[in-house]
Amino acid sequence: MTECQLQLENGKLHLRGVLDKNSVPAAYQCSQQLLRRQQAPDTIELSAVEHIDSAGLALLLEWQSWAKHRQHALKLEHAPQQLLMLARLSELDRILNLD
Repeated sequence: MTECQLQLENGKLHLRGVLDKNSVPAAYQCSQQLLRRQQAPDTIELSAVEHIDSAGLALLLEWQSWAKHRQHALKLEHAPQQLLMLARLSELDRILNLD
């Protein structure tokens, strides 16, 4: 099983690997630790995401909600086609602030 790896660097949260129902809980926990220790990211970089499902979409929505409650803009860059399709089907593409 491939997991999702997160790295916060220069205002960008870089995601790598798989973001699915199996990896989302660990990715969420990791993100909470990163965000507590460092400044909130402006961007989530998704170009290295190999696979994403509805659980991954839900996690991205959670991060958007987190940012909105802190009056912070969060942009998603280089979203994979899988995510774009899920977001459009769910009518969430505007909420996610996809680039």
